[in-house]
Amino acid sequence: MNDYIRVSRFSLFVWTLSLAVLTGVLMMLAIRLDLETLLSGSPPALKVGGTRLELSEFAELKKQAGPAAANLSDRTFAAELVETFLWAEEGRRRKLDTVTEYREKLLLFDMAIASGSSAGSWSADLARSMFLSEELARLTREAVTNMSDEKAAEESVLPEELLPATMPTKLHVQTILAPDEAIASKIIAAAASGTSFSTLNASYSLSPYAPVGGDMGLVGIDDLPPGVFAAIATSTSGSIIRLFADEQGVHLFRLAESMTNASTSIRVNAVRAKAAIRRAEKNHDALAAELLRIRALIPVYLHPSLR
Repeated sequence: MNDYIRVSRFSLFVWTLSLAVLTGVLMMLAIRLDLETLLSGSPPALKVGGTRLELSEFAELKKQAGPAAANLSDRTFAAELVETFLWAEEGRRRKLDTVTEYREKLLLFDMAIASGSSAGSWSADLARSMFLSEELARLTREAVTNMSDEKAAEESVLPEELLPATMPTKLHVQTILAPDEAIASKIIAAAASGTSFSTLNASYSLSPYAPVGGDMGLVGIDDLPPGVFAAIATSTSGSIIRLFADEQGVHLFRLAESMTNASTSIRVNAVRAKAAIRRAEKNHDALAAELLRIRALIPVYLHPSLR
């Protein structure tokens, strides 16, 4: 006589669910840990593709970065390093580490290190590795924006008669950095209804210039992103205008009323100014889209204390 074990459907369901959960947990662990971590027994500070940084190296890099990095939290500094390493990994994939400009800068850096007292030290090797990553990251971002500029140039061919332009060498400019488009629109509307710039600056601005009333002082064309100087020069004195947005927020500008010079002839090509701003925004969008694509392809690990 054959004996059978009776298993209820509920028990079978529980066992199946348990196995699925266990499989999921093991897969998550496999994703979060790499072979080097399993062998060494200690997780790194971060790992981006083939670039690995130990906790001690992370601390040394932050120290080498100077006062600006000292004011950042470890998490913020780690996020900036991850972004740099992602761009650098993409640069290696594009073989940008073989271009002449990169190799020449590497040679100059090695010569500077060799002449210093720290040559051959652990900190010097770390600084060299970071320099390589930063240069590759810069070249990769530059390649992306060059492609974006080429596309934008094709879209902004101007009539010949619009090309000549003259403008003042300096403008007295004030600025407000709004956190988002909604607040930016609110600021512009409030200014139009009579709210003073100083009140709006104190209430909303995230700009480094906020503590000094949003006053940038006298600025030249090279002090501002492409197209911004010309756009401010053509704006109505005293009016707040929105010019561009980036990862920091929405940038608003105001041509200060004190900047008046009857002898200065301002005849600026407004079409060209807007095209330049449009190119700058397209560059920003192109970089953001490319970084998103790179993040999806390159595995990233962050130490729990840096997440």
